[in-house]
Amino acid sequence: MDPIKTGKFISKLRREQNMTQEQLGELLGVTNKTISRWENGNYMPGIEMLRLMGRTFGVGVEELIDGAHCTEGALCKEIQQDMLPEPKESAFCLEEKKKFWIDKWRREHIFLLVILGAIVFLAVIVPILTKKTAYLGLVPLIAFLEYGWQNNRMMRYVEKQLYGGK
Repeated sequence: MDPIKTGKFISKLRREQNMTQEQLGELLGVTNKTISRWENGNYMPGIEMLRLMGRTFGVGVEELIDGAHCTEGALCKEIQQDMLPEPKESAFCLEEKKKFWIDKWRREHIFLLVILGAIVFLAVIVPILTKKTAYLGLVPLIAFLEYGWQNNRMMRYVEKQLYGGK
């Protein structure tokens, strides 16, 4: 078993499917950095990941481990017939998946969060500069509404990723 050969084979299969490392990572429930480490031969994927990749790319686990398509006719058919079924349960617990999707949402929406933070900041500064401090009481309300709105959007996204649906 050669991790570099396996990594190059995974990279080749991924590119044949026109997938990015991030897309494959989302499909498998890992980060694009993990995919990169596998493809560079720094790490070997676990058996569950090999099974999922085998299903995704239509190859056997043995082919992934060997880092090449099988070439011998009878052996190749036996390997493809013996392809392991996709596991019903993931190695990742629900909390780990939830944390992954929350972190991903925050990374993708950092610009929006910065803009909205600036709005709350201006809601504090403008009343002070205009000497109308009576409006400062609105700042906690604005911050509370903003937090609730963003948290609701994030959790809808996370639930959609975890459980499917609309």
